[in-house]
Amino acid sequence: MLFSSVDILEYYREQICEEMFKEIEEFPRTPYLNYFLQDLGRERAFYVLGLIVKAMEGKPGEFFEDQAGTSKDRAVSGYRFEETITPIRIAKKFLIDFVDKKSDEAILLIDAKRDLLKLYDLFYDGIIAIAVSFLKTREDQINEKVRQLQSLQNFTKCILKSLKLDELTKIILTQLGDIFHNKDIVLALSKEQITELFLSDSIEHLDNIYLKPIHDTLNEKNVRYADSAGRIYGDHNSGSNIVMIAVPIEAHGKTIGALALLNTASGIKFSEKEMEFLYQFVDIMSISLENALILEQLEKSHDELRMLAQHIIMVQEKERKRLAGDIHDTLAQSLTSINYKIQYCKELFKLNPEKLLGQFNHALKMTNDAINQSRALISSLRPNLIDIMGLIPALEQFFKTFEGETGIKVAYYCPAKVQLSSDLNMCIFRVVQEAMTNVSKHAEAKNIEFRLNLKGENLEITISDDGKGFKKKEIKNTNSLGLLLMKERIESFNGTLSIESEYYKGCRIKASVPLGKKSK
Repeated sequence: MLFSSVDILEYYREQICEEMFKEIEEFPRTPYLNYFLQDLGRERAFYVLGLIVKAMEGKPGEFFEDQAGTSKDRAVSGYRFEETITPIRIAKKFLIDFVDKKSDEAILLIDAKRDLLKLYDLFYDGIIAIAVSFLKTREDQINEKVRQLQSLQNFTKCILKSLKLDELTKIILTQLGDIFHNKDIVLALSKEQITELFLSDSIEHLDNIYLKPIHDTLNEKNVRYADSAGRIYGDHNSGSNIVMIAVPIEAHGKTIGALALLNTASGIKFSEKEMEFLYQFVDIMSISLENALILEQLEKSHDELRMLAQHIIMVQEKERKRLAGDIHDTLAQSLTSINYKIQYCKELFKLNPEKLLGQFNHALKMTNDAINQSRALISSLRPNLIDIMGLIPALEQFFKTFEGETGIKVAYYCPAKVQLSSDLNMCIFRVVQEAMTNVSKHAEAKNIEFRLNLKGENLEITISDDGKGFKKKEIKNTNSLGLLLMKERIESFNGTLSIESEYYKGCRIKASVPLGKKSK
């Protein structure tokens, strides 16, 4: 009976795979051979041998297609070309030797020599297919990397054109939309105690279900994925129909914002390399955004200082005017009356000395009144009760006076006594005084709650009201200069002051001052 080379390969297929696999195992290990032996194994060898048999039968297309596709995958995975062709070279030598050996063993083969040449050509063309596919893939990778580098370069040039935050965010949204072919982009930036959203022009309204993954990204500093129902995932493959990717923006170890790509129409599918590409843009923009935020904060601080300086001058002039009026209406008039009384006593001494005692008593009373008036003026400038009895009694007295003058009820919760420096006592008193004066002028409140607590090494105060409230952006108004002045007072003792308010939900001012530390 006569056999062809195809018959031999098919008949001994399992034996060939086993022996060939053992021979491959004897070769020095490389990263690709480890992958081939551990992850692909005998099934891959058996499958490829089947394709070789088909090729020998005149159907080489599947074999060449398989080798080209495999070569592309290996190139994408980063394996070296010489590593990837090792198994096929071993298979080539082994199969040719195997067919030649069977021919020498007197198994009658039809056209054995022709089949050996055909097998040799098949492997030769297969290696060429592998090489062409590998080189084409590497060329595509290089071109893609060049395109990415050009995109990064152009992006960097664009965002370096401006340090104005509004202009910079528009550039970022437009550029990223073009680069990633995704028009719906959200940029969230942390500003003090609020998060400001910047939306691309294509987004008219952002649904609330997409706000949570953005806030989660900001708070947890991790990438978050969301599906069309708003369900949040930590991994792209965890859910189906992913429509949003939110990536944290970090600068110098601090999360300053989040970038979110949204596509509710067709969803978002990012490969690992595409995510790495996105991270590169985020890293670049983080520097510019941080600089823009710092510049905005500096400009804001400069404006606040300018307004405070103007406000302080105005307050000083107002206080001088008030003090001048008080001195004129009280102390100056009393001293003038005393002067008249002394002049009268002088004349009376000449004309009727018996009446001098009564006039001197009257002059003494006028002098005491002048002394009391001067003390009252001094107390209005600096309440002496603070120095005599301490902060808490001075606050309690102020609260009673405040209630009587404004009709606003004050509930206060304080320890019986606190030991603070004289300067810090005055700072806290003035902050409370300013805060409650603001409430009486602007809040339309009926109740105020004040709390003072010692927590560890910090003194904490809270002033809450049930007034009409305001938005934090309104702090820039001249009406809020008192709030800025309070902030400056607290910060002068290395403390912090925060303001929480919403329309018709009142306002809450919190201040914390470290004890035992020198002021700035």
